[in-house]
Amino acid sequence: MVYILSTMLRKAYDDPNFAKKNKNFSNLDEVWKYLFLSPEDFGLEALNNPNTRKLMNKITFEHGGKLYDDQYPKGIPTSLTITLSDG
Repeated sequence: MVYILSTMLRKAYDDPNFAKKNKNFSNLDEVWKYLFLSPEDFGLEALNNPNTRKLMNKITFEHGGKLYDDQYPKGIPTSLTITLSDG
């Protein structure tokens, strides 16, 4: 999961037109589909991408607890908190 999230973030960051494209997406599903990983994203070069690796080192995961567990298999509930360098 750390790799998947890091790669999606890196793909958005590396795309100089992402901010412009992001304004044209009508919903979050379109954003996810745009950043969705393809088979090339699991190749040797992609797996060792230094920018992806840097992002991976900044991510920690915590179990969401019973509230999250109880919602499975209806879905895979997930929360994401991003803390920027300025807090």
